[in-house]
Amino acid sequence: MLQTAFINRSMELQALEEQYQTPQAALFVLYGRRRVGKTALLRRFCHGKPHVYFQASQEPERDNVRHFLREAADALGDELLARADYSDWETALQYLSRSARSERLIVILDEFPYLCDANEALPSLLQRFWDHTGLQTKLMLLLCGSSVSFMEQKVLAERSPLFGRRTGQLELLPLDYRDAAAFLPDYSTDQLVQAYGILGGMPMYQAQFSDQVSLAQNVQRSIFRPQTLLYTELDNVLRIELRDPTTYNSILEAVADGKTKHSEIATRVDRPANAVSPYLARLESLRIVERVASLTDNASGRRGHGRYFICDPFARFWYRFVLPNRSLIEIGEGERVWAQRVGPQVDQFLGPSFESLCRQYMRRHAYEKLGLLPDGEVGRYWSGDAEIDVLCRNDDGSHTSGECKWSNRMMDEADLEDLQRKCQALAPHWRERMQYVLFSRRGFTQKLSRRAAQEGHHLVSLDDLYGRDQ
Repeated sequence: MLQTAFINRSMELQALEEQYQTPQAALFVLYGRRRVGKTALLRRFCHGKPHVYFQASQEPERDNVRHFLREAADALGDELLARADYSDWETALQYLSRSARSERLIVILDEFPYLCDANEALPSLLQRFWDHTGLQTKLMLLLCGSSVSFMEQKVLAERSPLFGRRTGQLELLPLDYRDAAAFLPDYSTDQLVQAYGILGGMPMYQAQFSDQVSLAQNVQRSIFRPQTLLYTELDNVLRIELRDPTTYNSILEAVADGKTKHSEIATRVDRPANAVSPYLARLESLRIVERVASLTDNASGRRGHGRYFICDPFARFWYRFVLPNRSLIEIGEGERVWAQRVGPQVDQFLGPSFESLCRQYMRRHAYEKLGLLPDGEVGRYWSGDAEIDVLCRNDDGSHTSGECKWSNRMMDEADLEDLQRKCQALAPHWRERMQYVLFSRRGFTQKLSRRAAQEGHHLVSLDDLYGRDQ
């Protein structure tokens, strides 16, 4: 069932390779959520290159240093280092830097936040080592971490001792929906959209599904079982990042259930609105929740303005269907949960995921079929009763609005006319040179296809979304 192939990441590998090829010392910061594929990326990058890879553990500093030296000794074939009894990072790195005086050597400290938990002064110690010794070598030092908030606040922020030392940085993001499709090559495009709407672009999550069984079977055996990785994944993520996940769980369940306004969330969790704000901000920093304003809204920077959505598809699925049904899942009733509580609602649940996927298409792939390049953000619009699923300004000065339908009927002329009607709510400058795009799960009627061809509108099928018509 597990897919272990390395999928894409060509741009990320190129960024690392460029750092490696520079003649000077390099200090690179790589970070991203658990399961996003950081370790796989680093191992692919280091293949065939002199390197020391060390994954830290939550243990005292002396033990981590000892384990690091053992890994370094094995990688470099250094018997003297194998017998060394250093107890601090500065001394260990000073010794190791001798191997990088004339030749490039990669040193990776993975799960760097664990090392800082054991010694809060480690960033300062690394700063001193880098300024006095590291810069005079050909060392490529990679600091890697899964705690996004820690890496941004303690390593990358201006107040960090390491600020100004890094020569590069990269936040590793989930895979694009097309790249994620490589995990399930025998699935149809319809099945791929459904799998992505449940799992998102996390490689480890995608690897839990098999394209030899149905979506329902995959969910039942890989999510709706207490012993599986995906069943416990969100619990583990929050425990690592948060002291007390209780309130966060309540907030996430509320958002997953459609409570997207700040006031709605506060009411649902029975907290004052101002008391909920720090929790939402923390969830945003963890890349689980995002605050989205209507694209044309100039006041989008105000806290409390806009709407909150769970931006991680698996977290949205877990809080919508797993958390409320844990009692049944724990006693082995996962099949019943799917049949009675998930299956009848899954298409409705996947609607927003399909809209998000269509916005990804506009950002990254629309030029293939539509010849459009967005100039800035691809977002959504709402005002009163009018909601537009896809809205953007293009680099040629035109604008694009889109309607997305994840339903079991073909889109017809009424859908086009409804989109055109909703666009009348836009400010005049947003309606200039407007192009209309319809995204459909089940295709388009002949009348709509003829009209679109005559009037220059764009129709995008599932095969178009996945580039299978190219």
